[in-house]
Amino acid sequence: MHCVVYVAAADNPKELLADQGAHEQLKKIRSALSAENVPQLVLLNKIDLLGIRDINTIFRNKMVKGICEGASEFMELPVGHVLPMVNYTTEQVPDALKEFLALYNLWNMMNKANDYVSCRADAPEGFHD
Repeated sequence: MHCVVYVAAADNPKELLADQGAHEQLKKIRSALSAENVPQLVLLNKIDLLGIRDINTIFRNKMVKGICEGASEFMELPVGHVLPMVNYTTEQVPDALKEFLALYNLWNMMNKANDYVSCRADAPEGFHD
């Protein structure tokens, strides 16, 4: 395992992300992963259902920032590890800005996984070349 990505809905308040039992399970999982330095990210989907009209401002939007901070607090991960994602809900035609955001998030995930493998002593021979 090179990277773990948790998926959570942005329209679901942090208090409802998981019940106490599930929250304790997540803590155990995060603790085990952190002990191995496995990168962990949160993909926060359904940002579009919050009424965000302009995807260009998604990283500066106060509501999105607050939701990302709430997910960060709940998951006990840095805010920079929470990736907002806009879904296709009613659109029939692909949107370049939504595609860009999806690719940006995938790029972040791949970089975290690559960094993890690069730092491991048992990385495949020639991996660092």
